[in-house]
Amino acid sequence: MIQLGHWTGQYRFENEKQNKIRGFEKTFFEVEILTVNDKTFTGRIWDDLATGGTKGVGEILGKIIGDRIDFVKFMPVMTAVVDSKGTIEI
Repeated sequence: MIQLGHWTGQYRFENEKQNKIRGFEKTFFEVEILTVNDKTFTGRIWDDLATGGTKGVGEILGKIIGDRIDFVKFMPVMTAVVDSKGTIEI
């Protein structure tokens, strides 16, 4: 079960193409879990810029699915990834 508090971890994008374009297989982060309701949670997140993270403090909404933790982060800036062909991944 998710517990309130300050935690560190890492995430990766499910789309391997995005990880490859970014040049990082995983991004480290710090998170503060603020609310927990059964299998869902909310909090604040700070990405590690040195491992491909986004600037600023974001908000997260997450859920526990089996032995996995999935979350969506909402950052104060939008990041777009452009590959060498000019294709934009948002």
